[in-house]
Amino acid sequence: MQTSDQPSDAVTPRQLPVAEILRALQLFEGAESDADTLKQTSAVLAQVLAADYITLGLYDHGLNCITLVHHHGLPHTHESAFRAVAGLSPYTIPAERAVLESGKPLVRRTPEDFERFPDALPHDYHARTSDLVVPLRVGNQTVGVAYIWRRAGAEPFTDEEVDIAAAVARHAALGIQAARDVRRLQALRDVGQRLAEARDLTELVERVFTTIHNVVTSDGIALVLYGESDAQHDGCAWLQAAGGDISVQRLPAPGTLAGRPPDPVGFDQRYRSTLHLPLQASGETIGLISVGATTPNAFSPGDLGVVETIAAHAAVSIVNLRTLHAATERLQRLTLLNRVSAATSATLDLDQTCAALDIEVAGAFDTDAFLIALVPADDQRGAHEIDIVYQRDPAGLFTGSGEALRAAVWYAVHADTVVSNSPTHHGERLFQQGGVYNSDERTVAVLPMRTGDIALGALCIAATRPQAWDDEALHVLTTIARSTALAIENARIHADIAHERVRIGQLAVWQHALLEGSWIITQGSNVPRMIDAIARQLEVLLPHDGFALYTYDAEQQRLRTVLVRSQGQSQPVYWELERGRGLTWAAVLAGGPIRANNAHLDQRVFYPEADVVDPSQGEHEMVAPLIVDGRTIGSVCLARTSGAPFSDDEFEIFSTFTPYLAIALQSAQLAEHNRSVLISTIRALTAIIDTKDSFTAGHSERVGEIARRLAAQLGATAAEQRTIELAGLLHDIGKVGIPDEILSKPGPLSPDQQLAMQAHPVLGADILQATGAEELAPLIPLVRHHHERIDGGGYPDGLHGDDIPLGAAIIAVAETYDVLTTSRPYSAAIDSDAALSEIRRHAGSQFHPRVVDALEAVLERDDPSGVEVPITRDGAPGGQPAHPSNEMSTLTVLNRLASAISSVSDLDAFLDGAARIISDELGYDTVDVLLPSEGSGPLYVRAHVSAGDQAAGSSLESPDDGIAGQAVRSGQPVILSGPERHAGDPPSAVAVPLIVEGTTVGVVVARSQRPNAFSENDARILTVIAAQLAPAVELARVHDQMKRAAQRDGLTGIYNHASFYARLDAALEGDEPVAVLLFDVDGLKHINDTAGHLAGDHVLRRIAMALELATRPDDLVARYGGDEFAIVVTGVTETQAGQMAERLIRAVNSLTWGAAHDAVSISVGLAVAQPGEAKATELVALADQRMYAARSGKRDRAIPPRPQERRRHADSDALDAPAAHDAEQLT
Repeated sequence: MQTSDQPSDAVTPRQLPVAEILRALQLFEGAESDADTLKQTSAVLAQVLAADYITLGLYDHGLNCITLVHHHGLPHTHESAFRAVAGLSPYTIPAERAVLESGKPLVRRTPEDFERFPDALPHDYHARTSDLVVPLRVGNQTVGVAYIWRRAGAEPFTDEEVDIAAAVARHAALGIQAARDVRRLQALRDVGQRLAEARDLTELVERVFTTIHNVVTSDGIALVLYGESDAQHDGCAWLQAAGGDISVQRLPAPGTLAGRPPDPVGFDQRYRSTLHLPLQASGETIGLISVGATTPNAFSPGDLGVVETIAAHAAVSIVNLRTLHAATERLQRLTLLNRVSAATSATLDLDQTCAALDIEVAGAFDTDAFLIALVPADDQRGAHEIDIVYQRDPAGLFTGSGEALRAAVWYAVHADTVVSNSPTHHGERLFQQGGVYNSDERTVAVLPMRTGDIALGALCIAATRPQAWDDEALHVLTTIARSTALAIENARIHADIAHERVRIGQLAVWQHALLEGSWIITQGSNVPRMIDAIARQLEVLLPHDGFALYTYDAEQQRLRTVLVRSQGQSQPVYWELERGRGLTWAAVLAGGPIRANNAHLDQRVFYPEADVVDPSQGEHEMVAPLIVDGRTIGSVCLARTSGAPFSDDEFEIFSTFTPYLAIALQSAQLAEHNRSVLISTIRALTAIIDTKDSFTAGHSERVGEIARRLAAQLGATAAEQRTIELAGLLHDIGKVGIPDEILSKPGPLSPDQQLAMQAHPVLGADILQATGAEELAPLIPLVRHHHERIDGGGYPDGLHGDDIPLGAAIIAVAETYDVLTTSRPYSAAIDSDAALSEIRRHAGSQFHPRVVDALEAVLERDDPSGVEVPITRDGAPGGQPAHPSNEMSTLTVLNRLASAISSVSDLDAFLDGAARIISDELGYDTVDVLLPSEGSGPLYVRAHVSAGDQAAGSSLESPDDGIAGQAVRSGQPVILSGPERHAGDPPSAVAVPLIVEGTTVGVVVARSQRPNAFSENDARILTVIAAQLAPAVELARVHDQMKRAAQRDGLTGIYNHASFYARLDAALEGDEPVAVLLFDVDGLKHINDTAGHLAGDHVLRRIAMALELATRPDDLVARYGGDEFAIVVTGVTETQAGQMAERLIRAVNSLTWGAAHDAVSISVGLAVAQPGEAKATELVALADQRMYAARSGKRDRAIPPRPQERRRHADSDALDAPAAHDAEQLT
């Protein structure tokens, strides 16, 4: 009934006939989803009840909350307000609980009704004064609720309208239920096909879970599989919670299947509603599907039927997958033997055979570890040792097995296959004793490898899972082990043949490597690269894992590393070994090489603390001192951490190769001297500049030192400081091309002279560029641009700002400071403060501000002008020099000396030439070059130029006497004249020491019959020359030493194999008969085996000395190789050669050895050829054959030549081949 205050637009309910209601209900048909059904329901209710506002919600299965909401007639703001409370359970809302409990609609017409049955809707929902709450109910199950009301002031719903609303709600609930059933039927209709299309078990589980989620509202699903043949065995479970990711876990035994299926995953405790459906196929239960929900009564009978259908299809699909997998696995195993046979027969290399087998077995049987162990053919001691020839074990399943692994292998080869599946099995106990396992969930199989009755070893595999292989798999693996045994036996036979073949050619390979090492030394110009190349040559020659090259510091008694290589790569490590520490020092102190196989058992091996790397930690080692001319300069160590020990042959070639390393190391030390040559050359060039302008003597030295200090203040590295210092020394080198009248002009320069002077930076850069010296390249831009200005007004290129190299900017400030603080004819010196103030005034225009700041900081710390120079300036500041120097003569001397230095080959010839150049160009009456004999012994004249030449090599004076001795002691030039000279000396003399890296290596002395003939300028000129001459003298001495080292045997000191053939070839080209005597030391191997190689080396050295003492000075005694010596004798008959051989045998027999060496004797073979009658190889082959005959007969015997035999061998083509060790093939 409408009231007076009712709005004019109030609506009165319409009375609809039943037919119209039924037509409205037909709108439910065709609804495809719950959302569509709710939408149609709100439309029907609005039509038949003339309702203005409707809110519909669907509950979840457990009536915990509203899962789907639809609004009719409400703005979006009210919709969002309702969604905020949609998560509440209907049982907590009195209005909804009333309709749930009664199953009937609730009509609220008065405020008391709203107070008694409140709801969770916002209070301002259009000021409801009455409404209708209707349940959506099917049978006893409520699936949702509807709130229906009209605008404010409208009439409340009548009883008839309430009945109509209830009927519509029931019809909607039926529609919702029907739609859900249709969707379930559609999902189940093709479930069998979709599950059958799964390619593996993981994909099948995913499809099962997806199907269940689509038809049943659930919070968790689990699928458990039992053992394939016995449901009592352990199972595997796949779990998914709330539609998240699927996880897999191992489960304990699921227990009995009687009665209700068990709950292995604990769903009953985790969820309030659960379904458990067995997976059954062909009467066998193979697993379980569990579905859980967090609300009570969540599942209907229809849900149970749906999941049961899915479980039936899933069980069939699982069985089919297992059957297919088993069939595929059998087929793979049957074809595996063919693949294994093909893989193992494709190669005869043992490593490749084992690797190919590992790949096949791992692919077929999913192994986590693979190992092949061989047993020795003869185990007389019963040690039960094994040799592991191949192992892949990333998880460490066999690590630490020790005795257990050996026991298992030996048990398998003499009994049967050892399989470990449980702690009670015999094999498992074996491995547990050895500590192989970290847990019980592993399987190990040890399979015997036999060929006939011969046991070769065992094939061992492991997997990190229980029951990894069934009986069929073990049968296949046993067959594979037998095939592997045949393949390994074939590979071993092939390896033995190949090893023998390699061994036969090893001598030729070693000889080639020795020649290659010699060639590297003669051709190498880059010393570090040369040493590295020789080290790599050693890796080919003597395979090893570690290499260390040391230098020997005799003064501090230490060995220091020069090069360390590991696994074929140079390593940036450094260490020192104190005297007596380690095997390396043992070799140095013994004076010969040492071999220590199984070095960890050798008491001489030293292992330092953990923070120091020592190459002596190899399993096998060889060490040797590096000796040149009887002086130890270093040592070398080879380490082999794996593989076979070093053999006798390898030790022999190592002993032969070390002299080459000694020469290379000496070359490296010489390279350090060469670096000092560069520095001396730079200082010499600097002195040349100063001799052109005596007023500025020492200027370049001071600029270089000041520039270095400024660079250090600016944070330059040590290398950068050195570059800037050298550039400072050479900044005015271009002035050598400036005319003397310009350089020495006391007054201002004319414009033309100024332009000429400004060319000196370019001239200096061009001079440095023309040298081609790599070390001088960084100096070129600094020399060229040291007169540039920051503002761009400098020369030669007008650079400005940061375009000017910082080093050039530093030199500009350093030069200006020295000019300002040094007195010159045209300007007086000013003090440091005034100089800094003047330079500061031009900062930013002429000078770089940062460099000026650095100068101020340096001046506060120390005065850079206090730079010491080798020769001080003559006279007082601003004075004239006493004796102007002839700089052109100085340049000529240096140029001629540079040409002579470039071709130094003979020390005496070089010194004679140098003395002649100095005398000719400088006009001195007498020039002597004196060198010490040894160390600090007396000085000897090695070069002399005068009117009455004195023979070189005669003793002139000791370092304690005369002008030369004074120069040696002071390290400075000495000028003597008048009363200072010694009796017998000429009226005037000047002596300048030759100094290399602080060590005086000689003296240059010039003498004159004129009194006061030499001034300090002469001393300065000779100092410049000496700076260039001293490194060249040292270089020539080293050349002599290297030449002797290349010709001499490193062990005995006599000539080597190459020198022997060089002398023999030269002798055969002469016009005199030539005899060759070959000596073999009998019994040397016995001494090496019983007393050690050091004793054997001692024998070889004494025999070499005895042979040299018993031969003529012109005869050449050489070590031919190993325990053989050879002598070249010229101008003797066959009878005389035979007498010489007998004399040499007596000389060796006269040596006393002691009881341990009584077995030492020699056998001699000799051959004589007339001029042009034979080649060197023919003569050596004949002597070698006769030596072999002497050794086969009676020792201490010489076999003389027979004329017909000599002629027969001279005509034989077979003698054209190299004769060493081939005498047996020539008979």
